[in-house]
Amino acid sequence: MPLHVAHHIHKLPFHHIQNSLMPPAKHHMPFNKAHITEFGLKIMEHDPNTKAIVSVHCQFCIFNSHEELHPEKVHKHAKMDTIMSWQGTFRTNYYQKHLNSQHCTVWATYQLLSYDQKNTFFIDIKLFKEMLPHHFDSRYMEPSLIFTIESLIIDVIISQMFFNPTEQDAPGQVWVLKLFKQMSLDADMYKVAIKNGRQFQLCIGQISQGNSFRQVMGNLTSIKDIIGPSGIDSVTEEVISNYTRQISAISLQRLMIILHENKSIWAFSLANDTLTH
Repeated sequence: MPLHVAHHIHKLPFHHIQNSLMPPAKHHMPFNKAHITEFGLKIMEHDPNTKAIVSVHCQFCIFNSHEELHPEKVHKHAKMDTIMSWQGTFRTNYYQKHLNSQHCTVWATYQLLSYDQKNTFFIDIKLFKEMLPHHFDSRYMEPSLIFTIESLIIDVIISQMFFNPTEQDAPGQVWVLKLFKQMSLDADMYKVAIKNGRQFQLCIGQISQGNSFRQVMGNLTSIKDIIGPSGIDSVTEEVISNYTRQISAISLQRLMIILHENKSIWAFSLANDTLTH
């Protein structure tokens, strides 16, 4: 430091020197109210002077149980049973990390909903702690996973692209299409109901690792033999193949939503690879 600068600083009051040498304070990004609907949040506290939002919490923690992201793994610590909240720092990656790790199933369902459906998602839902599953922790008492799929995905891709021309209207195709129920109030939408969400997650997790249907069946049977039923029913290749068709439709629905929201994307290519299975 030059001598004339040091001499000048020496004459300044200490608090002035401290303030001038300290880096500028970080400015917290204000809360984006659009995230209330996008991430299922609820405002909890405002600043009394500025009226700015200073605290929000996760509504999924209130109305749904906490889940295990990888239920097939052995965990040393129990699942968290607290209500997640954020104060001052409102970053989307923080919300996503919590939702993906603690509410992965219901969060996946929530993302497929329309804006209006998300706005009413938490209305008239009983608190999870008032429901029987909270007291008994029974896997069989968990609600079914419900997804809505646009008819073009089922009628064109699942029904036509996934079957050869000679298989059209054959018993195999007719049976597969029974996995998707056309909604009575909206003929342009199908509903997928998965009764055993835990088993569905386990199967899809195994398939995403590149395992064949036979390998998935063997792995889940081994898990069931070691830890007991624990929400795993009879696992056959037919059950696993049905799950695969359902997750394909669910994923395509999610892709369609992304394409609708991003107007800069106007074309994409779809290729089917069934060599593994």
